[in-house]
Amino acid sequence: MRGERRRPTPHLGDFLHPRNRYKANPPNFYALGERYPSFLQYLRNINHERRTASLPFDDPYAARELTRTLLKHDFGLEWTIPIDRLCPPLPNRLNYLHWIEDLLHQCGVDPFQSVHGHAIRGIDIGTGASCIYALLGAKTNRWHFLATEIDAVSFESAKENVETNQLTDLISVQRVSSSRLLEEPIAASNNQHSYHFSMCNPPFFGDIDEADTNPDASCMGSSSEMACPGGEVAFIKDMIVDSVKLRDRVLIYTSMIGRKASLRLVLAVLREHEIRNVCTTEFFQGRTKRWGIAWTFAEDVSLNEQVKVLGKRKESQRRQETSFEVPMWTEEVEYGCRSMQEVLDRMKDFITSQSPTITFTEEQINSHRITLNISTLEDTKFAGEITCDESNGCHVQVKYGSGTRDAFWRFADELKAATIRSGRHWRRKRKKQEHSSEPPH
Repeated sequence: MRGERRRPTPHLGDFLHPRNRYKANPPNFYALGERYPSFLQYLRNINHERRTASLPFDDPYAARELTRTLLKHDFGLEWTIPIDRLCPPLPNRLNYLHWIEDLLHQCGVDPFQSVHGHAIRGIDIGTGASCIYALLGAKTNRWHFLATEIDAVSFESAKENVETNQLTDLISVQRVSSSRLLEEPIAASNNQHSYHFSMCNPPFFGDIDEADTNPDASCMGSSSEMACPGGEVAFIKDMIVDSVKLRDRVLIYTSMIGRKASLRLVLAVLREHEIRNVCTTEFFQGRTKRWGIAWTFAEDVSLNEQVKVLGKRKESQRRQETSFEVPMWTEEVEYGCRSMQEVLDRMKDFITSQSPTITFTEEQINSHRITLNISTLEDTKFAGEITCDESNGCHVQVKYGSGTRDAFWRFADELKAATIRSGRHWRRKRKKQEHSSEPPH
């Protein structure tokens, strides 16, 4: 239902692409506010002593101003869009472009060769009012783009952004009118160019009423940006049908996918068309996860070395061990542990709280290393061992022994959360304890 609150997801900023400029240097809102008055007006919770500030992401005007400011500050691009059009989050869009770079490299193509005069050509299907992929790709890599758009308002906005930045020699914005997503623009472009890649961020939903907005973020967009009959699966299916006809006219066909359930359906469509050279990946930004899919008809390249998202379940069924680090306590890391004994106590508390049928025995290897052997008598029987080592910080290793793997790894994931204690549940618990220990006023 539109507006229904969803359970928050973990923050995924640490999983940005390694070349994403915002991975190690996220935007500093306070510093940007000092330099750009148009951005400063949207900042909240400004702390001049700490030089920190926050941004109300549920305000579409604030979200648009953030993108506009970052494009100007980090890329030297002048940019704007109508407020009722989709506003692109830059880290996510950069992730997709960096993945394209990786795919080209895997196919033996230097993704940066346009800088040296050998053009890399791509197609952006449904470029939107922002024209964001083409602008970033042209500005950073000197890539040539054929950018298509079906909506009249978005088409004019995209053209304006290209012209304002004097990138018309690299970006051609083309108005299209049919579901022949790739065939129509290539046929109408009046050239015999082959393209190195196509990319697309398709409408997620089957109709606009299906669009479920995140209450913690702004999500403006036109009906053509947000929805199409059959949703993203039908949209990508049309691209696949076009790709079968065009084949090697495009080296790598790609698309972003908004739902993991859609990914499985798209893979099934590719199998129906006997397209086997396929790979998938994941994109992370903020609290949002998206997926990417790519396929090619080139016989001399293989995309299969890329991440296989849907193969992770089988991999988890085969894995034998996992490990994690428990940080040491400091004033900044208040959830950390002061000693290995405290780590052990946390793990023992969790184990005994789970079920009276889970038992453990403690075995001290040496003064820095202790192992807990665990087993359960429940219907979902499993056994394994947990080793805690403080020779180099507090390192915990969990090894599967025998029994029901799903139950064991579910137990292992819960053990990790209960030992590190950095999650929301534990933060609330610590705050409650702090308040209860304060003297009465």
